[in-house]
Amino acid sequence: MRILKIVSGVVLLLFAVCSVVAWQFASGHFPERGAAYEARMVYLPIPESEKANTADAVWPWPFSRFYNPFLEAGPYLLSYPILAEPPTAAVLILPGGGYFFRSEQYEGMEIAEWLNAQGIAAFVLNYRLKQYPAPLDDTQMALRYLRHNADRFNLDPGRLGIMGFSAGGHLAALASTLYDEGAAGAVDPLRQQSSRPDFSILAYAIVSFSDPLHAGVRSNLVGDAPEPAFIELLSAEQQVTSATPPAFIWTAKTDPIVPFENSVAYGQALLAAGVPVEVHIYPEGRHGSALAQNEVYASVWPKQLLSWLDNLGFHALN
Repeated sequence: MRILKIVSGVVLLLFAVCSVVAWQFASGHFPERGAAYEARMVYLPIPESEKANTADAVWPWPFSRFYNPFLEAGPYLLSYPILAEPPTAAVLILPGGGYFFRSEQYEGMEIAEWLNAQGIAAFVLNYRLKQYPAPLDDTQMALRYLRHNADRFNLDPGRLGIMGFSAGGHLAALASTLYDEGAAGAVDPLRQQSSRPDFSILAYAIVSFSDPLHAGVRSNLVGDAPEPAFIELLSAEQQVTSATPPAFIWTAKTDPIVPFENSVAYGQALLAAGVPVEVHIYPEGRHGSALAQNEVYASVWPKQLLSWLDNLGFHALN
């Protein structure tokens, strides 16, 4: 009986600790979705046949905040436009989360607010956490949608970039290599628009699904036994061409989650293809640091990014 009580106590203690950790984790990654949040929401047009398969997985308490009920109606953007003239550059933000959640606060809304302070419009994508190609379809549709609605959001459609963190960085790299230029004769005006981003920003990104560089999340995107050709297709460093958009890449050499070699591989592929790229491998840092203002080395990345954007003519505060 005493042993049973001890075991029960240990189980309850572990549950309590896990609950506190989960709540603290959720508080940082998932925002309060009140009226101000809903005012920024813009749903993407997706086929009606796909809307029955858009919702997040349902997690038990204390992980219930992982579930986003707004996804039941489809993928959507949180819009942070710059209303002052002239039209501005814009960035589509893809939060990370291993393709099983989205770090919507740290790697989404806070990044959007920082970009706004630099005179850059921003849009956080709540993409579907479903197997390929759903997340990429949502990303491509978001890019087409923003170009088609450039006047509505006061955007320069020729300065539309993409930024991804961790698994969101993998999605950004896929969008930068598996895009299409649109079909001029398409009935749907959105399909006439290009899904190619004009530039990309990859933060501690998963890039390769090939061993030994993959970070263990590919089963969430493609299942447990993908064909080798499929792994190659979704390893963005193997899909780079001279038409791949320029990239700003940063990570930390000590990242315990995503090996820094992912960033090196994509940077080397861009260099070999003659694509402008700037890669920063900071000597020390943690995974998931977002704006990294508490990091010793990576805290400079926002300033370095702005210089890079200026040099390529993508920032250009007016």
